[in-house]
Amino acid sequence: MNITTNNDLENLRLIEKLESFYLSQIRNSLGIISEVKNELESQNKIMNQFLNPSDRGAIISEYKSFFDIGAERVIYNRLSRQNQLGTPNSAPIGADLFFEKNTTIFEDGTYDLPVIISLDLKTVRANEGSAIGDVCGDIPVGVNQNSYKTQIKYNDGQIRNYTPRLQPSYRINNNEAIVLTYLIVVLYELEPDVQNPQRMNVLMMSSFCIPNGKLEPNYKTRVFNPGKSGKLSLSPGQEIHGPGNQFHETRLENTSRGLPSSHPDLLANLKKKWNCSNLDIYNATKNETGKLLEFDNLDGRFDYMDCSSFELFNSGKKRYDVLFFDNNKAEKYLPKLQFYKDNYSS
Repeated sequence: MNITTNNDLENLRLIEKLESFYLSQIRNSLGIISEVKNELESQNKIMNQFLNPSDRGAIISEYKSFFDIGAERVIYNRLSRQNQLGTPNSAPIGADLFFEKNTTIFEDGTYDLPVIISLDLKTVRANEGSAIGDVCGDIPVGVNQNSYKTQIKYNDGQIRNYTPRLQPSYRINNNEAIVLTYLIVVLYELEPDVQNPQRMNVLMMSSFCIPNGKLEPNYKTRVFNPGKSGKLSLSPGQEIHGPGNQFHETRLENTSRGLPSSHPDLLANLKKKWNCSNLDIYNATKNETGKLLEFDNLDGRFDYMDCSSFELFNSGKKRYDVLFFDNNKAEKYLPKLQFYKDNYSS
């Protein structure tokens, strides 16, 4: 660990204590998980009717997002009615569920500073041809949803700077408010198949805690694995030396996402025109931590396997909580879901 003083270490432990506490509060706020499952599956009562209406147009739904709107409605209602996560904050940053809590009451005392809780709900379909891989080993996380600024290492040795849009803390009423980041994942299947669904079944529900950005000295590059890398958008104000040492500079304005529209090497096409391994700046810095290319939309995937516990506060407490696993219906998706089966206790 690169912790310089004991006070620093104690502060980081306190952040993890808050993270761990609110991970348990998420479970408490959801209440009886079997009831949550029933509410998530309540659309089955009218599914055939809204998919096949008799006198009006049928809904148009992409099957990958078949369930997300209804699931968010259920989860928000569950989390907000107990008020254990505080009150909603209307800031246009963070995940869709964004709360602030003024005081945290632990069993051994009170934390009198505010916290901000950013919680993203992800629904994933398990049927063949789906994105079930998005819950196996690591989970996609958007730059809007976390505060962990780091570097992501790729298999070819390339290093990319990952800069999320949330800060590790904000000022609320002149007090520091630590940002706590969570995911709730709901895995479901459509029966009898994706093309002609008659009902949906919840197979698994889990919650995860992504480390706060101030914890980077401990977790370093272990938090995120590489995500999708197509159509990357460079951050403004960077110098780029491409093949043949062609020189370009990205715009300085924050409103710009790339090069001037008249430029022959449009930023959206940078990956197609210039393979990253051909960039001089990449070859010069791929093994360094300095002048690396920065992208403003770089995807990361939270590695809940390599970053599985609250290492500074209590290494026995996990950064994940398997809330529900259907041992019968999910059996057909093993071994992909073995982690959840092994870590679920009804």
